[in-house]
Amino acid sequence: MQTTPTLYTMAGCPHCEEGRQFLRSQKVEFFERNVSADSVALKDLLFMLGRAEVPVLCAGYKAATGFDPDQWQAVLEHGRALGPHDPLELPRSVGEDPMGD
Repeated sequence: MQTTPTLYTMAGCPHCEEGRQFLRSQKVEFFERNVSADSVALKDLLFMLGRAEVPVLCAGYKAATGFDPDQWQAVLEHGRALGPHDPLELPRSVGEDPMGD
């Protein structure tokens, strides 16, 4: 299992639909967060970018704002390179992760 990319979208955004179709055409499994319907997703996006701009594709430590197939491919490749490792996972030596599984 690899790091699952996250796609931040907004209802009615044509560029978001382009990005969604691109990911589907590449047979990429992704997690979608609609910032117009999910206030936590909006807060997360604002924290990351400082503005509400969509679409945004994130994988691992990288993100691409706006739909650009070349940039998105680079983000996806970065996510694949991480493999099964969660980039934010705490080392076991520090104890149990208070935020997760």
